[in-house]
Amino acid sequence: MLGLTLAFSLSLSSCVRGGKKGGSSPKDEPSAVGKTTGSESKGESASLDTKADVEKAVRDMYTKVLSTYSRFEEAFTEENARIRDSFLTEGLKKKVQAADEESGKKGIIIINADYWVMGQDFDRPSFRFMDATVKDAKNATARVKVCPYEMERMDSEGSEVDLTLKKEDGMWKVDDFYNRKFGYSLTKEIEEGMPR
Repeated sequence: MLGLTLAFSLSLSSCVRGGKKGGSSPKDEPSAVGKTTGSESKGESASLDTKADVEKAVRDMYTKVLSTYSRFEEAFTEENARIRDSFLTEGLKKKVQAADEESGKKGIIIINADYWVMGQDFDRPSFRFMDATVKDAKNATARVKVCPYEMERMDSEGSEVDLTLKKEDGMWKVDDFYNRKFGYSLTKEIEEGMPR
């Protein structure tokens, strides 16, 4: 049953990621938290975000992302997938899309679990912010504890996840997920799973 649920979830995810192109509504756009002023995009020096800025960006990101999982039957809609993908760097987004396409063509599973909820099944997923480190104006890391279920199960079933963050288009986005409990890196899983 778990394999069937996983295959169903992954096939829906693959279908949704390859969805329509075109404009998006304002509610599809990521939060303005962590955005910089227009001067940075014009090449002027960027001010260094503080740990509190990164924490706020990550909290807002996970609040928005996990809200798209509130009902299982609606989690894999095109709109919800677009919202989740808006918080991934362009590089990670391309890797995930390539893995989804390859999975669909070959009938193989490359990404074994949902990287936002760290699970194959979920019911009211929850998270807890733990820490953040600002490396420079474009790079940071953060640690969250994520549970694919409600907060009451966080201590027994949650996983600590290290996020590699990059600032793109003036906004903090995830460039990799590393699950400390299972030693799982999304980018490594994709690299190892893709045919050579």
